[in-house]
Amino acid sequence: WLLKAAQKKPVVFTLHRAPSPWREKRFLEDPKDLFLQAMMTAATDQRSAIDSIVVPSQASAQSLRDQGFGNAPSVALDVIQHGISQKLPGFKEVPNLLESLGCGSDHVLVFCPCRADEHKDVDVFLDAAGILKRERSDLRLFFVLAAGVSDPGYKNALTRAKTNELAPGIDFAFRKFEYEE
Repeated sequence: WLLKAAQKKPVVFTLHRAPSPWREKRFLEDPKDLFLQAMMTAATDQRSAIDSIVVPSQASAQSLRDQGFGNAPSVALDVIQHGISQKLPGFKEVPNLLESLGCGSDHVLVFCPCRADEHKDVDVFLDAAGILKRERSDLRLFFVLAAGVSDPGYKNALTRAKTNELAPGIDFAFRKFEYEE
């Protein structure tokens, strides 16, 4: 904030996930949550201490909007989709993993490393998969979502995959993975 005041530098606040109003003690989880709680008590026009809040999904953005963030013209609410590091410290190769999914060596694998949950925007991935399947028929694409039947959005994701004409075991698969995998 000193840099913002002295040199007019923007303050961008990033969140792995938005504090959810339905989770008890949501603001007691980490310092960012405590800061957001303080910002919520400030008048909307006084929230200009932050120029932008960046969250990983549309659901997180909506959760913040519902709590009064991103509504003031001075505070942008931006979404930068989730991702995963390419340099995992304990990578574990799973023998015959691609074959067990139905993905042959001649396929291009497109992987979404998240569970089926409204906060992960898996609909965006599945819609993009449908578009790519239709528009890039020259490629043998295979889409994998790291999801399982115990995920809260599993049934919706499965329906969305079928709506996008993705066939299980032919051009897409849902599978739970260990983090190291």
